[in-house]
Amino acid sequence: MNMSRSPYIDNVVLTSKHSGKRTEKVQAFVIHHMAAKWTGKRCAEYFRDTPSRQASANYCIGYDGDVALNVEEENRAWTSSSNWADQRAITYELANSKTGEPWEVSDTTIRKLIVMLAEQHKRYGLKKATYTGDTSGTLWRHDWFAKTNCPGTYLGGKFAYIAQEVNKLLDVKAPTVSGAKSYKLVTTVNGYINAADAKAKKNAKTKVKAGNYTVFSEANGMINVTTKSGIPGSWINPSENKAPVAVAKPSASNQSGNVEKYAESGVFYPNDTIIVRDRPSTAGAIVARYYAGEHVTYHTVHKGNGYVWLQYTRGNGQQAYIPCREYKNGTYGTLWGTIK
Repeated sequence: MNMSRSPYIDNVVLTSKHSGKRTEKVQAFVIHHMAAKWTGKRCAEYFRDTPSRQASANYCIGYDGDVALNVEEENRAWTSSSNWADQRAITYELANSKTGEPWEVSDTTIRKLIVMLAEQHKRYGLKKATYTGDTSGTLWRHDWFAKTNCPGTYLGGKFAYIAQEVNKLLDVKAPTVSGAKSYKLVTTVNGYINAADAKAKKNAKTKVKAGNYTVFSEANGMINVTTKSGIPGSWINPSENKAPVAVAKPSASNQSGNVEKYAESGVFYPNDTIIVRDRPSTAGAIVARYYAGEHVTYHTVHKGNGYVWLQYTRGNGQQAYIPCREYKNGTYGTLWGTIK
């Protein structure tokens, strides 16, 4: 069967719940949330195997980033309560990482959506991803076509960011395909969504372990390595592929606790991607990321461990800490955004 499919599919779980061939050209993408913490496969199986649920989606993306094809792209899925919309749009169901307001969606799930949207924008001749607040753009919301809270508070606030990140991928020159060329990683390195991030060494999405890989493509000196023939993997920066060197373990004084802590309320608007941790230290576990264009309301400031940390309360009630600038020996570095 010859038809267009995303190259990022992990499972094919097709349902008969669709209207057959589209009558309109694909011009947009409707983004929904599942209101459930499911894998993509589980969501697609639910649509396929639940007679009382007369619904489907072209793609389902799970909380861990797995992708299930539920309805072929050439067919109109039953997703948005609107024949007009679903005839013109490829539809997505995204899993939630937590259930209940604000219906959070994991960074992994959103990044997978971004990669898939970039590939589809190219394939359907859509030069730019746009979120305009109406159907003149390429990113559409479910609540435009039905009385619903979908796509949820959290995901609904991410549409402008999603368009921005898709366009970053579209701006990268098409990589040259390198065939079955092999590449060996001598150490674990960062894995990136695109060549631009790999070159800048920012927005790492995963770790790529040492081992032998196949080169899927190359661009701007960066390499996309994969273990699956014909399927893209992660972009890496070859400069990070160096045999590990033994180094002295940092002394306890390097993470000696906070120099100062005081109550302060404000809103921080980062101008780049910043990692959030579960304590005010780079030794803390990563719990989230904030991106340019987003904001966080904080209630306490910590100065120590090399940075100024802003403490805030997450949607799940837990405390989190986002660094906003360097702080060493009483000297402040440049603020990574604005505070209001």
